[in-house]
Amino acid sequence: MSIDIERALPIEDRVAITELYGRYSTSFDGGDGAGCVELFTKDGTFTMTGREPVAGRAALTQFFVAAAKRSAGIHHTVSNILVEKVSVDRARGSAHVLAVRVDGDTVRLAALGRYRDEFVKVGGRWLVHTRCVESAVPDSLIGAVIVRPD
Repeated sequence: MSIDIERALPIEDRVAITELYGRYSTSFDGGDGAGCVELFTKDGTFTMTGREPVAGRAALTQFFVAAAKRSAGIHHTVSNILVEKVSVDRARGSAHVLAVRVDGDTVRLAALGRYRDEFVKVGGRWLVHTRCVESAVPDSLIGAVIVRPD
């Protein structure tokens, strides 16, 4: 498999976007809703399968601050990150995401799916312009026990 040079980002941009995935997970898992919002553009959008989009700074702030209150025990793992250049200051990315909730001695499924993202470079910093979270499991599996002592 060869690399498409036209879609390849400079390594420093690729690293910055990969770190953006990590900063998002760390902020969310740490209950830092304001930290999540700061990773989005002012007109950014967050969408989850089957739910209404959350758009703009005010709505994102309300959404992530509320989510931060419910995020105790959540741990995200993000993998298979792919990023491609759209233009000098725009990129597209995707990644697999698994989130579990640790509740005492029980681990439950919180999310399993994929991020589909569009990034914009603003003032030399990469930010999320749109994030679509596509679930790979039916809603009935969210909260399912993964590990519990017998």
